[in-house]
Amino acid sequence: MLLEGFQPLASLWEGPSAPYPSRPSADWAIRRMRRQLMAREALALHRGRVFVHLQRFKEVAAADAARSYSARHDD
Repeated sequence: MLLEGFQPLASLWEGPSAPYPSRPSADWAIRRMRRQLMAREALALHRGRVFVHLQRFKEVAAADAARSYSARHDD
C-alpha cells in the first residue's frame, strides 16, 4: 500500500470508533492542531484526497488535550 497506515479522512467521523461526531468537528480539530499534525506526519495528501494516520492523529490529539487541560487548571 502506498500510504501504509493511512485511512480516508472520513474515518475521523464515520464508523463506531470514530473520534469525532461529525465532519465539522473533525475539521475544527484539524485547524486547531494543524502544525502538530503536520510535524507528526499524521495527515497526507494523495491525488487530491486527504488521508489520516489514526494512531498519530490520536497521539497528537491526546497531547493537545493534556496541554489544554493544563493551561486551564494551572495551579
